[in-house]
Amino acid sequence: NLVLSTETDKNDAVAELITNLVLSTETDKNDAVAELIKDLAVSDDQNQQQAVVNLGGKAAQDPGNVIKITELFSKLADNADALKNLSNNLPVEVFVPEVLPVAGTGGWQSTSPADGVTTEIGILSRFPVDSPGATVEVQVLTAIPADAPPLPEDEVVSSVFQLTPVNFAADPVANNITVPVDKSFIADNGLHPWSIKFNRLDDETQTWVPFTGKLLNETALQLLYSISTPGFSLWAISGSTEVPSVRFQTQNLRIDSPVSVEGDEIQVLVEVTNFTADTAEYNAALWLNNQVTMNQAVTIGGLSTVTVTFTLVPELGEYRVRVGSELGDFIVLEAGAPAPTASPEPTPTPVPTATPEPTATPAPTAVPVPEPTATPAPTPLPVATAVPPTQAPVVAEDEDEFLGFIDDDLKWVAVIGFVVVVLALLFFTGDVMRRRQRFS
Repeated sequence: NLVLSTETDKNDAVAELITNLVLSTETDKNDAVAELIKDLAVSDDQNQQQAVVNLGGKAAQDPGNVIKITELFSKLADNADALKNLSNNLPVEVFVPEVLPVAGTGGWQSTSPADGVTTEIGILSRFPVDSPGATVEVQVLTAIPADAPPLPEDEVVSSVFQLTPVNFAADPVANNITVPVDKSFIADNGLHPWSIKFNRLDDETQTWVPFTGKLLNETALQLLYSISTPGFSLWAISGSTEVPSVRFQTQNLRIDSPVSVEGDEIQVLVEVTNFTADTAEYNAALWLNNQVTMNQAVTIGGLSTVTVTFTLVPELGEYRVRVGSELGDFIVLEAGAPAPTASPEPTPTPVPTATPEPTATPAPTAVPVPEPTATPAPTPLPVATAVPPTQAPVVAEDEDEFLGFIDDDLKWVAVIGFVVVVLALLFFTGDVMRRRQRFS
């Protein structure tokens, strides 16, 4: 919220906080602020992209802090999204990392002034053919010559010098110049360290072509800047209070042979758009593994887009390509070497699923088994015992005797029934007779 705030005091406060974290000797604090800057830089939100540029710009205003802040931003250049987003609001030369060329390697040779000439300017040139004895004559001037056009009014001039090539067997394909700038010049004039420009006078058009300097290192009294240039001429070093605006943008980088054989030509193409309304010269620089390899001066009409082509024959190796804010890669193999196969996408390792603790199987509840009920022994049928006739009927041993027993029993029933009837009649008759006597 502080970063995105439109209130200056909040911006200043968070810039100071970021600076303190960057300057800290504690690695975790450095990493924390680097992560914050990266998150803002890769965001799709343009406000956040602009905010990180504003934040870096404020933090880098102090010449004593600018190296650390620049190193922080340089770490973002390997991320294609961060590089592209930052380059919309900040010249890439300000923050991309750079590896200085070394004389005697890759076709580079020193073209600094001959021995015995004292100068702080270092010059290296890369020739297509050997160019022994080639040097650049340096003439330091006190001011811009009267016959040269003036620089813009907001530019404060530090120094002026004339660079003249001597004994060049061919035009260099690239040049690298390092120049120190006094910290006192920046601080006394209230200039921004990221605003330092190297302005080259185009002899044909008689216009100044600005090159934003890349801040490399520092001493106690000076900041060391580097530029890559397609040629030499009258130069003026200047600065302003604000970081330069973006005037060109690159897009759609293409490599015709991402995998090639040693000795083969490779073409790198990129589209460049001029954001300004006026025709301007663009310094097209091809970088391989963060070291400049080729330069071209390309004239582009206002609000127009052109395609720039670099043709090169690189040595064996793997290369990260950069032109402006565009990145790419290619590899050069030995003749007869098999082309590398694309590495398969790694299969994500499945996250092991926690094995559930086995649920204890409840011990079976003992089902009570009923005690077997003793089956009652069948009651034996009574066996008829013969009794005297006077006490109990005799059970006949055969069917006829059994039926005879029944007949005798029925007779006794009939006798008893007859006796009961007679007694009832007698009782009834006696009762009737008693009633008659009472009424008579």
